[in-house]
Amino acid sequence: ISAAPGAKTLDLEGLYVTPGLIDLHVHVYVHGHAGSLFPDSTALVTGTTTVVDCGSSGWRTFEDFKAKIIDRSKTRVLAFLNIVGWGMTKGAEAENNIEDMDPKAAAAKIKQYSGLLVGVKTAHFAQPGYVAIKRAVEAGRLSGKPVIVDDRIYTNSGRTTQEKLLTELRPGDLHSHTYNDRQLELLDRFSGKVQPYMWEARKRGVLFDLGHGAGSFLWPVASRAMEQGFPPDTISSDLHAESILGPQSDMSNCIS
Repeated sequence: ISAAPGAKTLDLEGLYVTPGLIDLHVHVYVHGHAGSLFPDSTALVTGTTTVVDCGSSGWRTFEDFKAKIIDRSKTRVLAFLNIVGWGMTKGAEAENNIEDMDPKAAAAKIKQYSGLLVGVKTAHFAQPGYVAIKRAVEAGRLSGKPVIVDDRIYTNSGRTTQEKLLTELRPGDLHSHTYNDRQLELLDRFSGKVQPYMWEARKRGVLFDLGHGAGSFLWPVASRAMEQGFPPDTISSDLHAESILGPQSDMSNCIS
């Protein structure tokens, strides 16, 4: 096919041509423990034209996030709203403050900015029990949006992966950091097989997000899971200041 007069042609032999990539899990608004990255400096240069900030802001801080980042970025920026009102801006103590987890306030903010806020995030909750997940799910129910979870399943957490995926999360909700081995027990540690309840959760519609990050991806887990036919439902980078300097987990790298 001959090019039209004046058209620019490129020799792309041996390369992939794709629409702009969508990164479902990034941090582009200030949050204390890892550091945010301005999207135009890190997303566009790797072919990512849409990013979804994953819980850096809450209902108290989203207006500031919108003014400082979303409204100034050439990259299209959407967001999961943290169930914590302050989001990730005040560190671990704030993220464990149950009193600041307000489903009605979060849902109201999501409805106010329904074109920008795509769901609810709960992360890093270190207290026992399911209150953070329950309140995030309630905000999701009130707003009609999905929930994405970055949870800590430790021996003292009073939570189990099986119960969380089969009882607490709904079809269409997402769990991030699928291929690590500390927050989501994807593989049986003795047999190396994908846990039966993981297949059951996937069958009932729970989605699994890559969420590479700086310490949330292990090759032994990912390789064994892929060999058994358990790929991620969504690929995302969890790109922040620590991960870009270490594993450099931008979208093209994560996809490859």
